[in-house]
Amino acid sequence: MSSYTDRTYIVFLDLPQDISNKIDKVRSKYSSSYKKYTAHITIKQDEDFSITADEICEIVSGQIEDQTLLDIELESPEIKTSKTGWNIYLPVRSNNLRKLIIKISKTLENYIDHKSPRAFLSTQWEQSSRFYAHISIKGGNIKVDPRDLLSK
Repeated sequence: MSSYTDRTYIVFLDLPQDISNKIDKVRSKYSSSYKKYTAHITIKQDEDFSITADEICEIVSGQIEDQTLLDIELESPEIKTSKTGWNIYLPVRSNNLRKLIIKISKTLENYIDHKSPRAFLSTQWEQSSRFYAHISIKGGNIKVDPRDLLSK
């Protein structure tokens, strides 16, 4: 979703280790890139920013300092398709999480590098009604039908 420069950052929530380990056990069977990131919930999709990682951490910390415990529910895996590919994921249900994601997205929007080739694409999605909080298991391109993989 970005140009992946040294100014490309992603904000995510780590899951409790026991839950992350269970999800990563499944991910390791089907996704070669599972080691890049452990299972997580993305709060702010990748964007190219005009500020540093430390500044982003400071801003996000300020946004969550009064955050109470997030109560989330993981549902059965689903497939989401688009024109360019698909994603098998675990839906994450939580009213408070959605509000937090929008709040952080709107705050960080002010610091996105406007010259980035895909600036604001992920921000627009996070703030739209099409957004779905999720934990990705495996993604792929449109040449591969994911339904058989989902059934496994």
